Amino acid sequence: MDSFEIDLARGIGDLAFGMSRSRVIELLGEPSESLPDEDDNEVVCLLRFNDLKLTASIYEGDRLGYLRTTNPAVSLDGERLIDSRIDAVRQLPSLKGVDWDVDRYTSFDTFDTYDPFWIQFRVEYQRVVHVELGVPFLNDEEYAWPTTLISPTRGF
Repeated sequence: MDSFEIDLARGIGDLAFGMSRSRVIELLGEPSESLPDEDDNEVVCLLRFNDLKLTASIYEGDRLGYLRTTNPAVSLDGERLIDSRIDAVRQLPSLKGVDWDVDRYTSFDTFDTYDPFWIQFRVEYQRVVHVELGVPFLNDEEYAWPTTLISPTRGF
């Protein structure tokens, strides 16, 4: 994958929410592991790509719905996120004004939001170590799946 730039409404790089498992594999190659997700009723399987430090969750209906990564190339607004100070990340143009839920644990903190988009940062020692991004919510019961997955420039 050429780019790990986050589009908060769409996905990461060429990975777009709503695309099929086969399209994810076509873009990234065979996963290191394909695991059933027994903890979530909506998630059919997890595709783990060890070399990319990325896990893709495939939801019911064979749609990409959630991404987790520790890849050092992941970026937002052109700024790399991994190992960046959380205070600086929270000031990025796409995140200004976001109302964050902050949970503090013994060895890490999480900063997450679900409105207007779904993103979480796991933070250790005030530095981002893990990024999670999900398809945005339309309302309490529905996701805002992207309506157009076919792009002549991106090849979806």
